[in-house]
Amino acid sequence: MLLAAPRGNWFQTLTLGKALRDLYHKNTRVGAIRHDGKLAGVVHIQEINIGPFQLVEIFRGPIWFYDNPPLEWLDEFARLIASDYPRKLFRRRRWLPEWTDSEQVRSVLRKHGFKPSKHFYETVWLDLTKPEDELRSGLHAKWRGHLSKGQRSNLDIRVDTDGSSIDAFVEYQEKQRQQLKYQTRGPALLRTELANAATLKELMILWAVIDNEPAAAIAIVMHGNSATYRAGWSFEAGRKNRAHNVLLWDAVVTLKKANYRALDLGGTTPAKGTDGYTAFKKGMGGEVFTTVGVCG
Repeated sequence: MLLAAPRGNWFQTLTLGKALRDLYHKNTRVGAIRHDGKLAGVVHIQEINIGPFQLVEIFRGPIWFYDNPPLEWLDEFARLIASDYPRKLFRRRRWLPEWTDSEQVRSVLRKHGFKPSKHFYETVWLDLTKPEDELRSGLHAKWRGHLSKGQRSNLDIRVDTDGSSIDAFVEYQEKQRQQLKYQTRGPALLRTELANAATLKELMILWAVIDNEPAAAIAIVMHGNSATYRAGWSFEAGRKNRAHNVLLWDAVVTLKKANYRALDLGGTTPAKGTDGYTAFKKGMGGEVFTTVGVCG
Protein backbone atom coordinates (compact mmCIF):
# COMPACT_ATOMS: atom_id res chain seq x y z
CA MET A 1 0.00 0.00 0.00
CA LEU A 2 2.93 2.35 0.64
CA LEU A 3 3.67 2.26 -3.11
CA ALA A 4 0.85 4.81 -3.47
CA ALA A 5 2.60 7.30 -1.17
CA PRO A 6 5.13 9.87 -2.43
CA ARG A 7 7.06 9.17 0.78
CA GLY A 8 6.57 6.33 3.20
CA ASN A 9 8.55 5.77 6.37
CA TRP A 10 9.85 2.71 8.18
CA PHE A 11 7.76 3.29 11.28
CA GLN A 12 4.52 2.93 9.33
CA THR A 13 5.28 -0.51 7.90
CA LEU A 14 3.90 -3.92 8.76
CA THR A 15 7.49 -5.19 8.73
CA LEU A 16 8.33 -3.13 11.79
CA GLY A 17 4.87 -3.82 13.23
CA LYS A 18 5.60 -7.54 13.17
CA ALA A 19 8.86 -6.98 15.08
CA LEU A 20 7.05 -4.90 17.71
CA ARG A 21 4.43 -7.61 18.09
CA ASP A 22 6.98 -10.39 18.43
CA LEU A 23 9.08 -8.55 21.02
CA TYR A 24 6.72 -6.21 22.86
CA HIS A 25 3.28 -7.73 22.19
CA LYS A 26 2.12 -4.62 20.35
CA ASN A 27 -0.78 -5.25 18.01
CA THR A 28 -1.03 -3.26 14.79
CA ARG A 29 -4.30 -1.82 13.53
CA VAL A 30 -4.16 -0.69 9.91
CA GLY A 31 -6.56 2.04 8.89
CA ALA A 32 -7.33 3.15 5.33
CA ILE A 33 -8.13 6.86 5.09
CA ARG A 34 -10.60 7.94 2.42
CA HIS A 35 -11.60 11.38 1.18
CA ASP A 36 -14.51 11.84 -1.22
CA GLY A 37 -14.54 8.09 -1.74
CA LYS A 38 -10.88 7.93 -2.79
CA LEU A 39 -8.04 6.38 -0.82
CA ALA A 40 -6.11 9.31 0.68
CA GLY A 41 -3.73 7.63 3.12
CA VAL A 42 -2.98 4.83 5.53
CA VAL A 43 -2.14 4.64 9.22
CA HIS A 44 -0.64 1.94 11.42
CA ILE A 45 -1.70 2.14 15.07
CA GLN A 46 0.18 0.15 17.71
CA GLU A 47 -1.75 -1.04 20.77
CA ILE A 48 -0.82 -2.82 23.99
CA ASN A 49 -3.56 -3.97 26.33
CA ILE A 50 -2.53 -5.21 29.78
CA GLY A 51 -5.50 -5.58 32.09
CA PRO A 52 -7.12 -2.15 32.36
CA PHE A 53 -4.04 -0.39 30.95
CA GLN A 54 -3.83 0.53 27.27
CA LEU A 55 -0.99 2.13 25.34
CA VAL A 56 -1.85 3.57 21.91
CA GLU A 57 0.94 4.74 19.60
CA ILE A 58 1.04 6.29 16.14
CA PHE A 59 4.60 7.05 15.16
CA ARG A 60 5.11 9.22 12.07
CA GLY A 61 1.65 8.70 10.68
CA PRO A 62 -0.60 8.82 8.86
CA ILE A 63 1.12 8.35 5.51
CA TRP A 64 -0.68 10.44 2.90
CA PHE A 65 -0.97 9.47 -0.76
CA TYR A 66 -0.84 13.09 -1.92
CA ASP A 67 1.82 15.79 -1.77
CA ASN A 68 0.89 18.68 0.53
CA PRO A 69 -2.50 17.42 1.76
CA PRO A 70 -4.75 20.16 3.18
CA LEU A 71 -4.75 20.86 6.91
CA GLU A 72 -8.43 19.87 6.97
CA TRP A 73 -7.36 16.25 6.48
CA LEU A 74 -5.21 16.32 9.61
CA ASP A 75 -8.06 18.05 11.43
CA GLU A 76 -10.49 15.28 10.49
CA PHE A 77 -8.01 12.52 11.30
CA ALA A 78 -7.29 14.01 14.73
CA ARG A 79 -11.03 14.18 15.40
CA LEU A 80 -11.47 10.50 14.49
CA ILE A 81 -8.52 9.34 16.62
CA ALA A 82 -9.73 11.41 19.57
CA SER A 83 -13.16 9.79 19.15
CA ASP A 84 -11.79 6.23 18.90
CA TYR A 85 -9.26 6.72 21.71
CA PRO A 86 -10.61 9.41 24.05
CA ARG A 87 -8.47 10.46 26.97
CA LYS A 88 -9.27 8.36 30.05
CA LEU A 89 -7.75 6.75 33.11
CA PHE A 90 -5.31 3.89 32.32
CA ARG A 91 -5.01 4.88 28.65
CA ARG A 92 -1.84 6.51 27.38
CA ARG A 93 -1.73 8.01 23.90
CA ARG A 94 1.48 8.79 22.00
CA TRP A 95 1.11 10.25 18.52
CA LEU A 96 3.91 11.71 16.39
CA PRO A 97 2.11 13.16 13.34
CA GLU A 98 3.87 13.02 9.97
CA TRP A 99 3.09 16.67 9.31
CA THR A 100 5.25 19.77 9.09
CA ASP A 101 5.34 21.62 12.40
CA SER A 102 3.54 24.96 12.66
CA GLU A 103 1.40 26.81 15.17
CA GLN A 104 -1.63 26.08 12.97
CA VAL A 105 -0.96 22.36 13.22
CA ARG A 106 -0.48 22.54 16.99
CA SER A 107 -3.74 24.46 17.28
CA VAL A 108 -5.60 21.74 15.38
CA LEU A 109 -4.15 19.05 17.64
CA ARG A 110 -5.01 20.96 20.82
CA LYS A 111 -8.56 21.47 19.54
CA HIS A 112 -9.05 17.69 19.62
CA GLY A 113 -7.51 17.20 23.05
CA PHE A 114 -3.94 16.34 22.07
CA LYS A 115 -1.08 18.02 23.90
CA PRO A 116 1.90 18.58 21.57
CA SER A 117 5.32 18.24 23.15
CA LYS A 118 7.57 21.27 23.39
CA HIS A 119 10.12 19.24 21.46
CA PHE A 120 9.98 18.54 17.74
CA TYR A 121 11.03 15.62 15.58
CA GLU A 122 13.38 16.21 12.68
CA THR A 123 14.69 14.07 9.85
CA VAL A 124 16.31 14.60 6.44
CA TRP A 125 14.79 13.40 3.16
CA LEU A 126 16.94 12.88 0.08
CA ASP A 127 15.13 13.11 -3.28
CA LEU A 128 16.38 10.13 -5.29
CA THR A 129 14.53 11.21 -8.44
CA LYS A 130 17.24 13.84 -9.02
CA PRO A 131 20.08 12.96 -11.40
CA GLU A 132 23.14 11.46 -9.73
CA ASP A 133 25.37 14.41 -10.63
CA GLU A 134 22.84 16.82 -9.12
CA LEU A 135 22.73 14.81 -5.90
CA ARG A 136 26.52 14.83 -5.72
CA SER A 137 26.75 18.55 -6.36
CA GLY A 138 24.12 19.06 -3.64
CA LEU A 139 26.39 17.53 -1.01
CA HIS A 140 27.93 20.07 1.34
CA ALA A 141 31.50 20.81 0.27
CA LYS A 142 33.06 19.13 3.32
CA TRP A 143 30.86 16.04 2.91
CA ARG A 144 31.76 15.80 -0.78
CA GLY A 145 35.44 16.17 0.04
CA HIS A 146 35.24 13.35 2.57
CA LEU A 147 33.46 11.18 0.00
CA SER A 148 36.23 11.78 -2.54
CA LYS A 149 38.87 10.91 0.06
CA GLY A 150 37.04 7.71 0.98
CA GLN A 151 36.69 6.68 -2.66
CA ARG A 152 40.46 7.05 -3.09
CA SER A 153 41.20 4.88 -0.04
CA ASN A 154 41.60 1.10 0.09
CA LEU A 155 38.06 0.44 1.29
CA ASP A 156 36.52 -2.79 0.04
CA ILE A 157 32.73 -2.29 -0.16
CA ARG A 158 30.59 -5.41 0.24
CA VAL A 159 26.80 -5.59 0.04
CA ASP A 160 24.56 -8.08 1.84
CA THR A 161 20.99 -8.31 0.55
CA ASP A 162 20.00 -11.66 2.04
CA GLY A 163 20.52 -10.84 5.72
CA SER A 164 23.38 -13.26 6.29
CA SER A 165 25.41 -10.61 8.13
CA ILE A 166 22.64 -9.31 10.42
CA ASP A 167 24.01 -10.85 13.61
CA ALA A 168 27.50 -9.45 13.04
CA PHE A 169 26.10 -6.02 12.13
CA VAL A 170 23.97 -5.83 15.28
CA GLU A 171 26.84 -7.03 17.47
CA TYR A 172 29.13 -4.25 16.20
CA GLN A 173 26.31 -1.69 16.42
CA GLU A 174 25.61 -2.60 20.05
CA LYS A 175 29.31 -2.41 20.91
CA GLN A 176 29.51 1.13 19.58
CA ARG A 177 26.21 2.15 21.19
CA GLN A 178 27.54 1.15 24.58
CA GLN A 179 30.86 2.91 23.98
CA LEU A 180 29.19 6.19 22.98
CA LYS A 181 26.35 5.76 25.51
CA TYR A 182 23.64 7.07 23.20
CA GLN A 183 20.03 6.14 23.84
CA THR A 184 18.31 3.70 21.47
CA ARG A 185 16.32 0.55 21.95
CA GLY A 186 18.44 -2.53 22.53
CA PRO A 187 19.78 -4.94 19.91
CA ALA A 188 16.83 -7.35 20.03
CA LEU A 189 14.48 -5.02 18.13
CA LEU A 190 17.10 -4.07 15.54
CA ARG A 191 17.97 -7.72 14.90
CA THR A 192 14.31 -8.70 14.58
CA GLU A 193 13.25 -5.87 12.29
CA LEU A 194 16.26 -6.37 10.00
CA ALA A 195 15.49 -10.09 9.81
CA ASN A 196 11.88 -9.33 8.90
CA ALA A 197 13.02 -6.91 6.19
CA ALA A 198 15.47 -9.48 4.81
CA THR A 199 12.68 -12.05 4.53
CA LEU A 200 10.80 -9.62 2.27
CA LYS A 201 13.99 -8.72 0.35
CA GLU A 202 13.72 -5.18 1.72
CA LEU A 203 17.14 -5.00 3.40
CA MET A 204 20.58 -3.88 2.28
CA ILE A 205 23.62 -3.96 4.60
CA LEU A 206 26.70 -2.28 3.17
CA TRP A 207 30.07 -3.11 4.72
CA ALA A 208 33.38 -1.28 4.41
CA VAL A 209 36.28 -3.68 4.89
CA ILE A 210 40.01 -2.91 5.19
CA ASP A 211 42.49 -5.81 4.98
CA ASN A 212 39.58 -8.23 5.52
CA GLU A 213 38.61 -6.51 8.78
CA PRO A 214 35.24 -4.71 9.18
CA ALA A 215 35.72 -0.94 9.41
CA ALA A 216 32.13 0.32 9.15
CA ALA A 217 28.67 -0.71 8.02
CA ILE A 218 25.18 0.72 7.46
CA ALA A 219 21.75 -0.91 7.23
CA ILE A 220 19.13 0.37 4.77
CA VAL A 221 15.53 -0.86 4.86
CA MET A 222 13.16 -0.40 1.93
CA HIS A 223 9.40 0.15 1.94
CA GLY A 224 7.14 1.14 -0.94
CA ASN A 225 8.85 3.83 -3.06
CA SER A 226 11.14 4.89 -0.23
CA ALA A 227 13.99 3.63 1.92
CA THR A 228 15.33 4.46 5.38
CA TYR A 229 18.83 4.63 6.82
CA ARG A 230 18.14 2.41 9.81
CA ALA A 231 21.46 2.12 11.63
CA GLY A 232 25.21 2.31 11.21
CA TRP A 233 28.53 2.15 13.02
CA SER A 234 32.18 2.88 12.30
CA PHE A 235 35.48 1.93 13.91
CA GLU A 236 38.51 4.22 13.92
CA ALA A 237 39.80 2.83 10.62
CA GLY A 238 36.41 3.49 9.06
CA ARG A 239 36.29 7.05 10.35
CA LYS A 240 39.83 7.74 9.17
CA ASN A 241 38.97 6.55 5.65
CA ARG A 242 35.54 8.25 5.54
CA ALA A 243 33.81 4.89 5.17
CA HIS A 244 30.38 6.19 6.14
CA ASN A 245 30.41 8.73 3.34
CA VAL A 246 31.28 6.05 0.81
CA LEU A 247 28.74 3.57 2.17
CA LEU A 248 25.87 6.02 2.19
CA TRP A 249 26.70 7.36 -1.25
CA ASP A 250 26.87 3.81 -2.64
CA ALA A 251 23.47 3.16 -1.05
CA VAL A 252 22.05 6.25 -2.77
CA VAL A 253 23.35 5.12 -6.16
CA THR A 254 22.03 1.57 -5.66
CA LEU A 255 18.60 2.76 -4.53
CA LYS A 256 18.36 5.13 -7.52
CA LYS A 257 19.12 2.27 -9.91
CA ALA A 258 16.34 0.26 -8.25
CA ASN A 259 13.92 3.19 -8.83
CA TYR A 260 13.37 4.15 -5.22
CA ARG A 261 12.21 7.75 -5.02
CA ALA A 262 13.30 8.96 -1.58
CA LEU A 263 15.72 8.11 1.23
CA ASP A 264 14.84 8.98 4.82
CA LEU A 265 18.13 9.58 6.62
CA GLY A 266 16.48 9.17 10.01
CA GLY A 267 15.99 11.30 13.09
CA THR A 268 18.37 14.20 13.67
CA THR A 269 16.88 15.49 16.92
CA PRO A 270 19.91 16.14 19.15
CA ALA A 271 20.67 13.46 21.73
CA LYS A 272 23.73 12.59 23.74
CA GLY A 273 26.39 11.06 21.53
CA THR A 274 24.60 11.78 18.23
CA ASP A 275 25.68 15.32 17.33
CA GLY A 276 28.13 14.03 14.74
CA TYR A 277 25.45 11.91 13.09
CA THR A 278 23.13 14.91 12.87
CA ALA A 279 25.74 17.02 11.07
CA PHE A 280 26.61 14.06 8.86
CA LYS A 281 23.01 13.55 7.71
CA LYS A 282 22.38 17.23 7.07
CA GLY A 283 25.62 17.34 5.10
CA MET A 284 23.98 15.32 2.34
CA GLY A 285 22.01 18.42 1.37
CA GLY A 286 18.56 16.88 1.61
CA GLU A 287 15.30 18.43 2.77
CA VAL A 288 15.14 18.91 6.53
CA PHE A 289 11.66 17.82 7.60
CA THR A 290 10.49 19.00 11.02
CA THR A 291 7.31 17.62 12.55
CA VAL A 292 5.35 18.32 15.69
CA GLY A 293 6.74 16.40 18.63
CA VAL A 294 4.93 13.53 20.33
CA CYS A 295 1.35 14.37 21.32
CA GLY A 296 -0.37 12.84 24.32
